[in-house]
Amino acid sequence: MPMNAIFFPTLNSERLILRAFTIDDAKDVHRLAGDKLIADTTLLIPHPYPDGAAEQWIETHNELFLRGTDYIFAITEKTSAELIGAIGLTVNISIRIGELGYWIGVPFWNKGYCTEAVGKLLEFGFEELKLNKIHAHHFINNPASGHVLLKSGMKLEGTLKQHVMKDGRHLDIRTYGIVKEDYEKSDYGKTGGDGFYIDQMDHVELFVPDRFEAAVWYEKVLGLKIVGDYRHWSENPKGPLMISPDGGNTKIALFTGQPQAEMSISGFYLAAFRTSGSSFMKFLDRIDNDIELYNHNGEKVTSDAVADHDKAFSIYFNDPYGNRLELTTYEHEYVQKKLK
Repeated sequence: MPMNAIFFPTLNSERLILRAFTIDDAKDVHRLAGDKLIADTTLLIPHPYPDGAAEQWIETHNELFLRGTDYIFAITEKTSAELIGAIGLTVNISIRIGELGYWIGVPFWNKGYCTEAVGKLLEFGFEELKLNKIHAHHFINNPASGHVLLKSGMKLEGTLKQHVMKDGRHLDIRTYGIVKEDYEKSDYGKTGGDGFYIDQMDHVELFVPDRFEAAVWYEKVLGLKIVGDYRHWSENPKGPLMISPDGGNTKIALFTGQPQAEMSISGFYLAAFRTSGSSFMKFLDRIDNDIELYNHNGEKVTSDAVADHDKAFSIYFNDPYGNRLELTTYEHEYVQKKLK
């Protein structure tokens, strides 16, 4: 019997539809879940992904749903209906606790989709299933998943040493949780209210005499490597060379200039914050209508001051004390369409 025939719920967010899987999704599941990067960041997905495994997995969903133990959703883009990943809750209804799990296909990383989907599952778990707590975990070598859980309002509860086994190896995990009373106090993932929040620190800017020479030192000493996706920014002598210890989630931007240690006044040149595309647009609306911000020249900042960096949009402003700040989103296509 098709899942929808037994009234499996469909969840809608700003850019996503979370629905039941159908057997027609098997080909896309095999393609997306078959990427080694997905296997490396999930506990139960093998690599290589076996032929027929997607069909077998999808065929289990009806029975699990009827038992009330598992609610497994296909994550799809609202505009294209394209499958981009999976998310689900495993529920122990006797104690009203659910465990959250998910994966997003590699082509759809760094677009904020995972945070958006997690927000809808928390809403579903607390408001529809009446759970008291939802928890989740990730391998410690997958900090991006931790960022998603923190952005969704969960709290880090601890590190469990060698708690799971993957490919014959015992691995450490970090575990996160949120209880209903804390969820109800927050705006994370909810459709009501302003809903604006900062995702994470994006990068810190430093001046160095030679960007590439400095990058060699940073890689040798701290393991920060040049981020290939943004290397073209460094083709401009005044542009940044982005280096990162985790593939781009946390970055240092190296600029050619006088090192801060040689300046009469030391300190960071600019603090940059990263947010989702929808929050970026909400922020632009706020600076046009609700708050007054000024740049380092004393000029009022409006949405017209948005800078298009090809793969990202940024807005620059100062705090009341003269510190330079930046808000950036990497959901470039989404913001580009909204600005039009």
